[in-house]
Order: sequence, then structure tokens, then C-alpha cells
Amino acid sequence: MHELRVLVVESDGYEVAGLTGHLRELGVEHVQVVPEREAPVMERLPGLADVVFCGLDGGDSAATHILRRIADQPQPAAVVIYGPLEDPAHAETVCRRLGLRYLGHLPLPLQHERLRRLVRHVRTAICR
Repeated sequence: MHELRVLVVESDGYEVAGLTGHLRELGVEHVQVVPEREAPVMERLPGLADVVFCGLDGGDSAATHILRRIADQPQPAAVVIYGPLEDPAHAETVCRRLGLRYLGHLPLPLQHERLRRLVRHVRTAICR
């Protein structure tokens, strides 16, 4: 069983600190962060991630572009969307159309217990 590897795509320092802090409290040691504004223009996202947490505040087209970038990776990661979403079902539909494994939506403010259940699920499903 390998350690869970997480990539966080987010520009807001407060949200990055909150999410990465929660993840580390849950024993997730491998966490990388890419600012949301940089992800669409990167040729390749850094490292191999098992799951990408996307804070998609940049609007629908920016969000879709970031999800396409994730889908274009040699080994696309599973995706968790967090933050305010008008239609979480739409995010799931976009992920599935791109061939991404959608793990769900986490509203803000993050709830530690909900994140703990999600991390446990990811570890069971991905890190065997």
C-alpha cells in the first residue's frame, strides 16, 4: 500500500492552509499545491497525484480548463471539488465526460469529519 498523494489546486492562501492543515492532521503527508491561476498554463501538473482537490472559484470555463489539464495527464488523478458550487451535479458531469473519477464535492467551510470520511474512502479505493 502506498501513501496517498494529493495535489491541491487553489490560489487563496487561507483556503490552502486550511485544507492542507486538515489533510496533514489526517495523516496525508504528500501534499503539493499549485495556484489555480497557474494550473491551466502548466504543460504538466507536478508529480503523480492520487487525488486532486480543486477549489474552482474562477468560473465555469476556468474550472473546465483545469479539469481538462488534469484529464490530459498520463495517469489522471481522481477529483474532489471544494468550495461554493451552484450545481455540484454539473461538476460531476463535466468530470465524467472528461474521463475523470469524481469523488465528490466538499462545501466550505470544510468540515473535518466529512473530509476524514472522504480521505478514508480514497485510501480504501485508491491506495491498496
